[in-house]
Amino acid sequence: MGQAKQRGSREDRVAHATSKVGPTNLISNGGPSIVGQKPATKKGENTAQMEFIVSTLLSGKEIAEFDEEVTSKLDMETGSIEAVRAERMQLGLRNSKGEIYRAIGVTGLGEFLSIVQYLADIGLVDELKDATGTRGGYDAIFSA
Repeated sequence: MGQAKQRGSREDRVAHATSKVGPTNLISNGGPSIVGQKPATKKGENTAQMEFIVSTLLSGKEIAEFDEEVTSKLDMETGSIEAVRAERMQLGLRNSKGEIYRAIGVTGLGEFLSIVQYLADIGLVDELKDATGTRGGYDAIFSA
């Protein structure tokens, strides 16, 4: 892979994402997820403002002990690394060896902020919190 393209500060990326995506309801109705299920679309329906989360495990990497806690709360579709990278913002999760083992792609700003807050609430630390750009294409990287 080539060097990651710098996309400005987190504030710049958030402002950019906000200008393209309107607010949506991220809380699921009665379920344990913090982000609602991917909405079903009808033929011809505009999905431009719907928010999605896609996740993939990176091949050969050990899964972190906290992974089940993350996956049980976040309503994510399973996809390829290409599908993750196609989303507007990306998060990485590190295992105890310091390797990114799970990549998460997020379409909307609301989902990104909800996920970041949830991961911080369960005690994970974002190593890019004060960064002015991305690292390895990730807008946030969390570890225990």
